[in-house]
Amino acid sequence: EKDAGAEAAKAMGMGGGATSGRSSFFVSGICCSAEIPMINGILEPLEGVEKVSINVPNKTVYVEHTFALISASVIKETLDKERFDARIEKDAGAEAAKAMGMGGGATSGRSSFFVSGICCSAEIPMINGILEPLEGVEKVSINVPNKTVYVEHTFA
Repeated sequence: EKDAGAEAAKAMGMGGGATSGRSSFFVSGICCSAEIPMINGILEPLEGVEKVSINVPNKTVYVEHTFALISASVIKETLDKERFDARIEKDAGAEAAKAMGMGGGATSGRSSFFVSGICCSAEIPMINGILEPLEGVEKVSINVPNKTVYVEHTFA
């Protein structure tokens, strides 16, 4: 899903800094694949949007975009205007700017993982028991309905 360490390294390794990247949005208004053409029709014409990918079961929209032309917040507002009720999960522009502004780069971040085997909240203690003892793991959050595990961690 999202590897915050790789993204920070990529942003830092691009000399002048990243000028485009992939932001992700949780879009609660997605219920079936019939919305894919509608969402593509809303986002693809926007200046600065390079590519749109949609994961219907996860209700996630991934947008590759040029930061100087369109921000993640404008993409969110555009989806909200069409009543898709979006939430920014990853703002690639903000992350690239943060990584560039930290001198040596980011030393920690949040990665997200889609875990298809999550079926109920009874599994939360087991997942926490596996991840929390790992070196560098600062916080674990689990969204059971979305089958997503978020891990805040330091970069090794």
